[in-house]
Amino acid sequence: MLRIFLLLMWAQAALGTSLRSMELRQVSPHLTVVVTHREKPIAGINVQVVPEKTVDPVFSGTTDQKGKVIIDGLTTGRYFLTASYEEFDAGKEWIEVVAVPNAKTRKRFDFQWADWSYQTRRVAGTLTGLVPGTTGHPLMDI
Repeated sequence: MLRIFLLLMWAQAALGTSLRSMELRQVSPHLTVVVTHREKPIAGINVQVVPEKTVDPVFSGTTDQKGKVIIDGLTTGRYFLTASYEEFDAGKEWIEVVAVPNAKTRKRFDFQWADWSYQTRRVAGTLTGLVPGTTGHPLMDI
């Protein structure tokens, strides 16, 4: 059981996603998304806003030279906000657009592109044997 958990942790790390559960975050109808890697902006990252119970985006845009995309005029409701490049996710957030923003309402999301995000797109197959590694890092030595 521990091996399966550690394998899942490794797979999620390799895919550039986090283990934290998605927390619903309240946002303004006018939202700015910034994608960076090592504190430098990344142009050409696809940003989408998809309503919670559908698959069709209500917004799709690409980051500019400053790594920024501005999303204007979202209607109230719950959405998934994603930033990706060729099926590799830089981040995903669960958001709720509110009609009347307050001090806690977010107006900006910063996604950090992880160094390992480009290395693995999909993990598939069957783990049939175990040969421990010798890197000294417990997750890598599974």
